Amino acid sequence: MSGDIPGFGILPQHRHRPLPKKIFAVTPRVHVFVGWTTSNFSAIIGPEGWVLVDTGDDPEAARAALGEIRKLTDKPLAGVILTHSHPDHIMGASGFLEGEREDLPIWGRANFGGEAAGFRGLERIAGLRAMRQFGTRIPLERYPVNALVPRPAVFGVPGKKRLCPNNFFAEERQIVHLAGLEFELRAAPGETADQLCIWLPKDRVLFSGDDMYRAFPNLYPIRGSGYRDVAGWVESLRRMRGLEPAAVVMGHTEPALGDEGLHMLETYAEAIRFVYDATLKAMNEGRTPDEIAASLRLPEHLRGLDWLGEYYGCVPWAVRAVYSGLLGWFDGNPTNLVPLAPAEEALRLADLAGGADKLPAAARKALADNDWRWAARLADICLQLPGSDAEFRAEARALKAEALEALSGVIQPITGKNYLFSCALELRSPEERDKA
Repeated sequence: MSGDIPGFGILPQHRHRPLPKKIFAVTPRVHVFVGWTTSNFSAIIGPEGWVLVDTGDDPEAARAALGEIRKLTDKPLAGVILTHSHPDHIMGASGFLEGEREDLPIWGRANFGGEAAGFRGLERIAGLRAMRQFGTRIPLERYPVNALVPRPAVFGVPGKKRLCPNNFFAEERQIVHLAGLEFELRAAPGETADQLCIWLPKDRVLFSGDDMYRAFPNLYPIRGSGYRDVAGWVESLRRMRGLEPAAVVMGHTEPALGDEGLHMLETYAEAIRFVYDATLKAMNEGRTPDEIAASLRLPEHLRGLDWLGEYYGCVPWAVRAVYSGLLGWFDGNPTNLVPLAPAEEALRLADLAGGADKLPAAARKALADNDWRWAARLADICLQLPGSDAEFRAEARALKAEALEALSGVIQPITGKNYLFSCALELRSPEERDKA
């Protein structure tokens, strides 16, 4: 039963290893740095200087990249444009900006940083869940092999500072002149509400930020977030497609040139819109988020596209995000208005099983049968039983850890792999972690 997980197919292990470090000369003046940090950054060379788009998340890698940029031009840095406020796009800044003038123009949307503001008061749990999602505590030698990007380095590193804009635009469109070039900044809400895209009209190069990359998107990140405007995301992609770009530079993964970029923009928008519309249709039929998430799939012609593979986000999580974002937590089942508390339910299930001592044995059998989801659920029931002794709870934690680690090896999304394996490590004792 290891592969029988609705919505979470098995990813061939030879695909989507971390990207090699490379500089793409998209045009003679647009240079995209891929694989240097968790996210991409770009240098655009104009007649009067050069412009940096995003900064990555690693100052040391940024310093090395700056050396490569100096080989391309000896002109000064004329400005920075930030596509959005996620840490992996702004925390490498010190490697680029040491010794630069304090009034260097740094452009962003007027609502820059709004997502982080929504976590005020939740810093502890938000930080913990982010570290699990990105696998920052997983030993490097055990980090999942199908990562689209290297393991992020944005958490827990002293001296890293978030770069913030000092120039903002609040309209839908803003023309900015930097380094003797014209940049068209456009509001493009999608993965974040503060997302912008950059259009270079003379080069016909589009910077899409994190509204598109070579994987099904995180319509909901499992680290937690407010509702991402899914319908608005689709419209942003459609407006980008209307520009007819000759090249699309994404916030992650390699640039897309020519017809590939156009096809990606079209199908990315189509896939997101399909999930949104199909979820709404099922909601109107009275189906619960569990029912919809277990059954909804992308159409075959989209499922076969590599850049829509569920390597990062996935359809079941997207379904739940749309449901809760539009209707809230209640799934419509009246039983769930007055549910049993977890401990009450665990006691009743233990009685049904013939006693609490039957549950660990059932979990062990589920593990032996590769029925890892059921093993994890049975372990949860054991952990929720009130009055259980330390030995019983230790066994339940070990069973759950084994189930989660096994699950992490078969599902596609790298964020899910990381979260499951990180939690498995947390459940084990320090001695067991060392042996894992």
